[in-house]
Amino acid sequence: MTFSTSSEKLKEYVILIAFLIFGILLLIASSYQPSFGESNQSPGVFPAVVAIIIIFTSSFMLIKYLVIDFRAKRTKKGPSPSTEIEIEQKDQKGKLLVPLIIIILYALLIGHINFFVVTFLFLAALMFYLKAGKIKTIFIISLVVVISFKIVFELIFKVILP
Repeated sequence: MTFSTSSEKLKEYVILIAFLIFGILLLIASSYQPSFGESNQSPGVFPAVVAIIIIFTSSFMLIKYLVIDFRAKRTKKGPSPSTEIEIEQKDQKGKLLVPLIIIILYALLIGHINFFVVTFLFLAALMFYLKAGKIKTIFIISLVVVISFKIVFELIFKVILP
């Protein structure tokens, strides 16, 4: 895959890092689930499997994009980047901080506020920051994802979310 702008590249890296951190946090949280007694089946087994899948896929894609980016830089010939591009790249490094703060706040609030409320706010804030669409679209997508979580985890898998 090639990125048409450095802004698209940054967004892709931010999303992949966000998924990687989310997977790690989910894996840690799933390890704290109590067991069901003699059956030794924990309600944390399914979230742990999902977390491992998220970690592997986001890690694989992150490595893939880093290799593609590295190869593109190695084979790039011609003059060095202009001052404007260098300034733009420096500005974009600071943009990674906001999604990381949003992820950390999500992880801290998830045990104190209803899971669905925090997840809705997390998704909406992250999509709003990444300019994923109009505000109405962002809220609708966030709501659909949260309702889907509720249906899949609580109604189908009978897993009680925090």
